[in-house]
Amino acid sequence: MTYGSFFAPSEDNNWAGRLALSWKSSATDRWNLDLSRRIAIDQGFSRTFINAAGDVGDPSYPWIWKNRIDHAPTIFEDNLQTSLKWRRTLSTTGYTEMQFSRFFSAQRRDVQGKLWTEYEPPDDLSLPLLPCDTCTVPCDTCQSRRAPCDTCYSDNPARTDYFRDTGDDNTWQDRRSLAYRVTWGLTKRVRRNEFELGLEHQSQTAQYVTIENPWDPDPQGLGGTHDIWRVHPWIGDLYVGDRLEFEGFTANLGLRADYWFVGREAERALADIADTVSITPTTREEFFNNTHSFFGRRYKLKFSPRMSVAHPITEHSSFFFNYGEFTQIPSYRFVYSKLTSISSESFPLLGNPNLNPQVSINYEVGAKHQFESGAAVNATFFVKDLYDYPVSTLFTRTQGSNLVPVLIYLNGHYARSRGFEVEVEKRRGAGYWSGKISYTFQQTRGKSSDPNEAKIAQLGQFDAAETRLSETFVSWNRPHKVSVNFDLRFTDRAPHALEWLKQTGINFYVQGQSGRAYTPVFGPNSTRSAEPNSRNALFQVTADMKLDRAIRFGAQRFDVSLAGQNIFGTRVINRVDGVTGRGRVWGVGQYDPAVFDVNDFVKQSQVDDPSNYGPPAQWRLALDYDF
Repeated sequence: MTYGSFFAPSEDNNWAGRLALSWKSSATDRWNLDLSRRIAIDQGFSRTFINAAGDVGDPSYPWIWKNRIDHAPTIFEDNLQTSLKWRRTLSTTGYTEMQFSRFFSAQRRDVQGKLWTEYEPPDDLSLPLLPCDTCTVPCDTCQSRRAPCDTCYSDNPARTDYFRDTGDDNTWQDRRSLAYRVTWGLTKRVRRNEFELGLEHQSQTAQYVTIENPWDPDPQGLGGTHDIWRVHPWIGDLYVGDRLEFEGFTANLGLRADYWFVGREAERALADIADTVSITPTTREEFFNNTHSFFGRRYKLKFSPRMSVAHPITEHSSFFFNYGEFTQIPSYRFVYSKLTSISSESFPLLGNPNLNPQVSINYEVGAKHQFESGAAVNATFFVKDLYDYPVSTLFTRTQGSNLVPVLIYLNGHYARSRGFEVEVEKRRGAGYWSGKISYTFQQTRGKSSDPNEAKIAQLGQFDAAETRLSETFVSWNRPHKVSVNFDLRFTDRAPHALEWLKQTGINFYVQGQSGRAYTPVFGPNSTRSAEPNSRNALFQVTADMKLDRAIRFGAQRFDVSLAGQNIFGTRVINRVDGVTGRGRVWGVGQYDPAVFDVNDFVKQSQVDDPSNYGPPAQWRLALDYDF
């Protein structure tokens, strides 16, 4: 994973390459080979965290290292994908496909390529005091005098401010995954029915190493907190489906079976009855009760039915109904954390090999009307239920003669989204432009927004009693969303006066959305209790555009494009003031020192951080050449 400085000429580096080959070996057979690689080296300025619900969280800009940015973490990513696909046409009414793939992904987070043993602990209090001739305070107010020259010294603000001015970041991390994947599918049409049958299987290797505070004493030399595991799970699915068409009526019926083998390492840990540290007796018993055996390997199986029906009402109008169940394997951190390692942290967070996949059940009902002009309008009402997403739960266990608190991920929390969407679309047809306008309203309530909520409570970031038992709005609840897409394109023809615009197109995309959910704050002396995430920040609008043109030189074609994001520079709010519902501003709302107990440290750490707002306008010029 060492590529040299050539691949990192700037602060944010992305390299990507792709090679695709296609071969038609016979009248019925086609082969496709696809090779791609992506390398990224940066310090996380443009990255964001993704939570368990799939919601984009706070930016990962290392503001605390502003004065010493070269000692903030550097993130290196290497992704390599190889796939070979074969397709055979069986007849005019059927075909079969098979694909073999290999996926490799690695991410390293470190400081200047160091190993954790080379990290230096921050110690800003060791910074020297400042001589008075270099500071602005009067000599008689200085804190100390030093013999023999009786030089006057003043305190150094860098010793006690928010920023780190010594040492390195506290985390060393290495994550790697390797997956071999095979898929096969068969499609066959018989009269009015189109049948599908297929399977997918992945054999995975996942490795996770995290070491925090590596300078803290540890018998294994792995710092104050560490988590190290390597596992070999299998995942896959089998599916069957049928599509029926009859006089405008269309129905899709399907059934999918998802399976998950947790891997021999987890099975070995669960079978070790002497291990009462990383695996609780209850977890062990429930695992063997809730899994099945396949040649000695334990697996979980979930059947998911799906149905879609569309029925004509008039010649240009139709009614539709969709129902589907979907499963998602939990993040492997929630499953395997601390499986093969024990650290000395105060509140260890243990993975749970008995976690069930997350399940979502979706319902949709709506209608569609097609106008003669090539325009259409859709109206959809939907409900999405999300079950069994993981959350950390506090337990106590006996360790020697002591009761020790531990946190374990368990299933059980849920969320429900309800809403509707209205969409008006105009196809290009024989003209030059197309467009779409849509409005969505939805509300999402659930038991928990953060799978690590109990961990945060135990660390003292809020009272443990605040861990909620009732249903509330979730942190990703953003009720209103409006989007407008307009595309003007002149391909092989253009108006007579604009012939020079052939092979040119321009696209505008405008989106408005409710701000992030937040818990309102009513004042330091208020007795009112606020419902968590019950309000949303300011509704904000952003605009993107892309201008592209194809240029031909003989038989060769080049595509030139200019793309802009947030072209009007909207200051998108990432972190919300709980009083004003707007962005954080010093002297206003929650950060008014005349009302709240806030000081310069709070200003530096929470208000001055530039990642409180999203990026300004960004432009990218690209040249594309296919050969």
